Amino acid sequence: MKDVFGQALYNYWKGDRRTSQIIRRDDGLVTEFSQKFFFAKKFYPTEKAVTPLIKGKILDVGCGAGRHVLHFQKRGFNITGIDISPLAIQACKERGCEKVQVMDIFQPHLPATSLWAGNGRRLKSLSKASSGIRK
Repeated sequence: MKDVFGQALYNYWKGDRRTSQIIRRDDGLVTEFSQKFFFAKKFYPTEKAVTPLIKGKILDVGCGAGRHVLHFQKRGFNITGIDISPLAIQACKERGCEKVQVMDIFQPHLPATSLWAGNGRRLKSLSKASSGIRK
């Protein structure tokens, strides 16, 4: 199975609450957590802290199940979500995300916009973000 992350999100969206994610880092840390994190309606402290700073267009890189897309879309923001996972994007669309697409961030055709990173940080420019990714 190629899209394991997307399949887990999509299964959760369709009612399978048994699936969890396990993250294994290079330093040996192993973390397991529920898919409900990607569907939470409440924002976490870091997300709440940066939300008032967001202006203009938003690009949610690695949008997953679209929780940030839905949040900002409902508040009238022009937000686009991208994810490399086709099944994550399918879950987004079924949940009501209007502007989402399957895209690899290493493609050269990202729109010029403010970036809303999946970990709750606002990145000031695409050039800074892409230079940090490539290093």
